[in-house]
Amino acid sequence: MPRSLQRRLFGIEPGETACVLWAAATFFCALSGYYVLRPLRDAFGIAEGLRNLKWLYLVTFVVMLVVSPIFALLVARFPRRRVVPWVCHCFAANLLVFSAALGVLPGEWSTRVGSVFFSWTSVYNLIVVSVTWSLVIDLFSVAQSRRLFGLVIAGGSAGAVCGAALTAILVSALGPAPLLLVTAGMLEAQVLCIAGLRRAFARRETEEPKLRERSLGGGWLEGWRRVRHSPYLLAICGYMLLTSICASVAYYERSAVVAAAAIDSAERARLFASMDVVSNVLILGLQAFAASRLLAWIGVGATLCILPALYLLGFCAIGGAPVLAVIVVFEVARRSVGYGVTAPTKEVLYSPLPPVEQYKAKHFIDTAVWRGGDLLGVWLASLLDLLSGLGTLTLAAVPFAAAWLAVARRIGRDPRLRRGGGGGAAGSASEDA
Repeated sequence: MPRSLQRRLFGIEPGETACVLWAAATFFCALSGYYVLRPLRDAFGIAEGLRNLKWLYLVTFVVMLVVSPIFALLVARFPRRRVVPWVCHCFAANLLVFSAALGVLPGEWSTRVGSVFFSWTSVYNLIVVSVTWSLVIDLFSVAQSRRLFGLVIAGGSAGAVCGAALTAILVSALGPAPLLLVTAGMLEAQVLCIAGLRRAFARRETEEPKLRERSLGGGWLEGWRRVRHSPYLLAICGYMLLTSICASVAYYERSAVVAAAAIDSAERARLFASMDVVSNVLILGLQAFAASRLLAWIGVGATLCILPALYLLGFCAIGGAPVLAVIVVFEVARRSVGYGVTAPTKEVLYSPLPPVEQYKAKHFIDTAVWRGGDLLGVWLASLLDLLSGLGTLTLAAVPFAAAWLAVARRIGRDPRLRRGGGGGAAGSASEDA
């Protein structure tokens, strides 16, 4: 494709094509593997009953609190170019164990393994996606992130479509165990793509890659310390916490309605996978053609406001009619906007920050804060479900969506988001030093 056409259609400047393609391929591998697992996780989550869901979230949160400091220590002691592949290899090995267990153990034990798999998959999603984003944010500058992150994450959405479609087609015939091996293979492919991404940037730069090879130093609570002393990071924490609470309420309501339907576990997995396919096709279009343009036209703050406004409308609609059709429409809409528009916008928030905050503070927010919001949201939903029943709990979550909207407006007014250039890893590293 001619360079002038690349610039006009996608905002790609000369010398950036290889970087964008490798970054998109990295996210393709990360999300295709995850979306093979996601419908299986959701089916396992319902298998032991909806009342058990809050305990699965509690276990997930505790595991996340254990894993996050370990990751922080790894990043503090070793170069990031080594840590990210280690993470991929570790999770690939875990998948081999799960595949063997699900394929060999009898039904009752298989259900118990499924409960462990539910919590493990939630940790897997946050760790793998978080470290991948941290690596990409470290490599792209602030100006590049505004232009190119929509394209980069579109590669992930293409992978998500493929992964969800694969599960929808094969889960009834093969069962879950063989599909886990597909994700293990995608993790290993992701390691190869990361190596290609670093080579592409090394050809464009001379000084910055040397800065990125260093370990970040600091203790295992460095991410928390950075967040505690930064009003900007605290505002991001508030946005992520409220996002997670509202998403967990929506997830619980969806699970309750699907559990009430007269379908078996395989049919549930197929329904979840089909919803993921539709959502991810829409996400791909939004990321490729809308996300970057919205950031340019209305700015970061206004773009961040779109998703909480959608939740406000969706919670009111479900409160009036808590039926499967409304749930499916809202689920597809919230996921399409959340990942198609809000996800690349959220990553822009970290671009002006130094590497220690891009890795450690971001990882703390993406894991402990996000999973803490999950836990609060699902326990709130469980309590309201006991007291009132379906539909009412989404109406009770409307104030959380309103607060989320207010925090989005507050973040959009931060002056560092109005600076178009600068940033990047080198400038941030020197600032951190």
